[in-house]
Amino acid sequence: MSKTNKQLREEFRDKVLVHGSNSFISEIQDNPELIMEIFNQVLKQQREEIICSAIKTSGNVVIRGHRHSDCIRTLEKMKNSDYKKIDMQGFITSKNRFVGRKEAMGIQIEAGKMPKDNRGIDLFSEDVY
Repeated sequence: MSKTNKQLREEFRDKVLVHGSNSFISEIQDNPELIMEIFNQVLKQQREEIICSAIKTSGNVVIRGHRHSDCIRTLEKMKNSDYKKIDMQGFITSKNRFVGRKEAMGIQIEAGKMPKDNRGIDLFSEDVY
């Protein structure tokens, strides 16, 4: 009898995530939709963290960098003038989301990574590294 997707997800959680078994992978390898669904569920359960600085331009382009100044230097080198205006400085999270400075501070606090020099409610790139 074939297992349902729900049964496969539960088995994945128990065998792979809890016990580290890889034998289960062969059972789902021919079902890419299920693999993506499981992957997305696992990703949702992980704690979100800030991974790097970023800026968002007027053309809705996101540029990542170690520090915001790195992002700005990259923007200055871009040829397309439509993207030259910075709309927002922020950060990229471990879930690949662009967030502003205030939300980023909340994410860092939730992740247990309180900045050493608390400058208020906004996160700065110096607080991440």
